[in-house]
Amino acid sequence: MRPFVRFSGLAAVGIVTLVAGSLGACAPNTSAPVLQSGVAAQATTVSSEILAVAQATAEPTLLVFEDDACLDCHTDQTRLTELALPVEQVESLSSGPG
Repeated sequence: MRPFVRFSGLAAVGIVTLVAGSLGACAPNTSAPVLQSGVAAQATTVSSEILAVAQATAEPTLLVFEDDACLDCHTDQTRLTELALPVEQVESLSSGPG
């Protein structure tokens, strides 16, 4: 008879633990601070200003390339060959006797 009493007591403790855990999981989370209404009104004003600026600049614009000096220098073949470093001959490790 003693083992049955131990088992029923252990089962009762387990059931109580499961019920308490289930009820605790349904409790509201109060760890986060409550948002104040004055802060929310200010945030709405700021976000509406940001939204207005974002909508005003939503259209992408294509900038015209106006720096012809760079384009002329980088496309001039004779200047590129003058400024290029000479190709150095690297001695091969496999050459030589043996």
